[in-house]
Amino acid sequence: SSNSFQNSIAVSGILGSSLPLSPAGTNSYSESYLPGLLFGGGIKYSFSNNFSLGFYYENTSTPHRTKSSTSVSFNPVYLEGAISVASTDTQRVFVTAGAGYSKNKVEQSASSQEWNGISFIGGGGFEYMLNKKFGLEFNLKGFGVLPPNKGEDVLSFSSFTFIINYYLK
Repeated sequence: SSNSFQNSIAVSGILGSSLPLSPAGTNSYSESYLPGLLFGGGIKYSFSNNFSLGFYYENTSTPHRTKSSTSVSFNPVYLEGAISVASTDTQRVFVTAGAGYSKNKVEQSASSQEWNGISFIGGGGFEYMLNKKFGLEFNLKGFGVLPPNKGEDVLSFSSFTFIINYYLK
């Protein structure tokens, strides 16, 4: 029998890395911060081999390259759709888009700024079914977070993640 994604629910464990990219400028985040550990989880429903919808939580914190007391953290909860651009019963290549809400913090030596805001996600990935119960997924994504104050730049992150999906079907 096949390992089709169709009409299946998966519980997901997420592990990866992220890097803040903006706000850009002479002291851009991507030059000032190191990649940080990203972890999380979620649940997704695959309607077919070509479309799935997932609900996810991720937690990431990125340390500053030189200042030990400075970091940027980003904790989104989001709904994301994935549309396959190529698929078989055991593998799929897909593009993703989604939106959600995130808790954000920029911590510096003397002060910190915290805010909650709307976040948006886009990217792509590849999933391979290891057997009928487990799938291994790799994603590259970009995240954007609306700024706490009007007129400020959107805070953006890039991430790469490995996801283990356990299918309940």
